Amino acid sequence: MAASWRWREDVSRVRFFIASLVAPLPVAGLMIALLSPFMAETMRKGVFFAAVVAWLFGTQVLSDFVIGRFRAKVSRAGCIMIGALAGVTFSNALLTFGAILPDSIDMALGIPVLESFQSAVREYTDPNELMPNTFMLLLGMVSGWLAWQIGARPSPEPTMLRGQYER
Repeated sequence: MAASWRWREDVSRVRFFIASLVAPLPVAGLMIALLSPFMAETMRKGVFFAAVVAWLFGTQVLSDFVIGRFRAKVSRAGCIMIGALAGVTFSNALLTFGAILPDSIDMALGIPVLESFQSAVREYTDPNELMPNTFMLLLGMVSGWLAWQIGARPSPEPTMLRGQYER
C-alpha cells in the first residue's frame, strides 16, 4: 500500500510550488461555472478567477511553510484539509477585503461595495451563503488533492521512520 505522506525534505520545493499554482486553475474555472448564479452582478469573472487562484495558492504554500516545517511531512490529508479550509473561507476573505479596501478600488475590481466591516460580518452569517460555501469547500478539497498528486506524490516514498531529533 502506498504511503499517503512524504518527508518534506524529499519533496521538491519547486515542484510543490508549481503544483500549488497549477492545482487551483481547473478548480477556479469550475467555481465560476457553478457559482455564477450566486455572484453579484458587478463581480468581474476574471478578477474572481485570479482571486480564487491566489487564495488557494497562497494558503497551500503558506501551510507548507508553516505546518510542513513543523511536522517535517507533507501528507495527502493535510493538502486536502488545507484546500477545504481555503475553499470555505474564500468568500469571507473576499468580503473582508471588500470592506477594507477603498470603495473606488472595490468598484474597479467589481467586488461588492459594503458600507462597513459590520455589514461584511452580517454577510458571513447569511444562510444564503451555505450552498456556495459548500461548493467552495468541495472544490477546495479537489484543489488540495491535485496539489498532492502533482507536487508531493511523485516524490520517493518513505522507507523508514526517522527519529524526532535525527536530521
